[in-house]
Amino acid sequence: MLPVLGVKSLSSYAIAYLDRLLLLHANLSKGFGIMGPKEFFPLLDFAFMPKNSLSPRATPSCPDDMKRELLSSMTECLSVDVQSLGVWRQLYTKHLPQSSLLLNHLMKSWNVLPPKLQKNLEETIRSFRVTNEEMKDTVETEELQECNKMCQSLQVKMRGNSFPWLKLLVLSVFAAGFVAHDIRSNGSVAGSSTAKYLQSSGVTAVSQQAWSKVTVYSKQGFSWLEKNTPHYYSECVRVLGPIIRQAAEQSRAAGVLVSEKASQLLLWLRETAPLAIDWVNTNTPDGVFQLLAYIRELLLYIQQNVVLPAAAFVLELLQRAWSGLQDSCNGEVSVSCRTTPCPSPIQHGSCCSTPPPPSRRGLRSC
Repeated sequence: MLPVLGVKSLSSYAIAYLDRLLLLHANLSKGFGIMGPKEFFPLLDFAFMPKNSLSPRATPSCPDDMKRELLSSMTECLSVDVQSLGVWRQLYTKHLPQSSLLLNHLMKSWNVLPPKLQKNLEETIRSFRVTNEEMKDTVETEELQECNKMCQSLQVKMRGNSFPWLKLLVLSVFAAGFVAHDIRSNGSVAGSSTAKYLQSSGVTAVSQQAWSKVTVYSKQGFSWLEKNTPHYYSECVRVLGPIIRQAAEQSRAAGVLVSEKASQLLLWLRETAPLAIDWVNTNTPDGVFQLLAYIRELLLYIQQNVVLPAAAFVLELLQRAWSGLQDSCNGEVSVSCRTTPCPSPIQHGSCCSTPPPPSRRGLRSC
């Protein structure tokens, strides 16, 4: 039935016949065997070639459910069989729209892809990048640009997974916590189990030797800098001096230009501002000016009849309160006057008022 697929009027009949034939077998692997990618992809390419009347699959315009199912199936094929990557590289240039969809699907589901597939995709994506660069000189289509963009994004994700920084950070935190607990438990660094293990394993001796070498090389480096810095400084001045002076002159010229432009702008504003004001006065309705005058009169009325009387009333209240405070303290206002209570009614002074004189009836009785 494969030759019939090339006939546009009979291709749908051939696929329907194949579907009916497959439904007759309960176990398809026993009836037809297992088809590998080398047989399946050429057959798929032949089945959906432009000469037949079958609807294309995995295109940007196909339904989302169908697109999702096809992309998931192709991703599973890439995960199970490594040879499918080679077949994809062979069919890449003929199916750029489908390849862009598959690349986009791989990028979105990159975090859930098997690590083996992520590693195997590196060579394939690198091959696609080379193919894209070669096709740019002859063909420049939207599908090619989309594929190139997806390949770049996938390479960025691949480089991002090259070193586990998060795991290293967590491991460092746990190691630091263990060492701190060990030192705290033993009371000192020298008596800790970590220090004893480092000494027994020879790490301490190697570290001391490395530190001595670092010290020696650092001293040599500082001496070299002390000796050669003046020479290289003079060379930098000789080489970069004219460039810096030229840059300063250009900056000065740019400053002069900006100043001239600013002066021209200020002059233009000075000339056009009166004209703009006259235009506003001419074209603004009289009702607007009347409204502004009413608002001005309202504000003046509020100031004279509300704000000023309220301020005078508040000032008068404050003066009365101050006078009452002075009377209660006999003219000497202090903190002790307001906080110290009088111990008895006959005590008087700076905080209590003078008791009244005795009555005449009391004197006569005495």
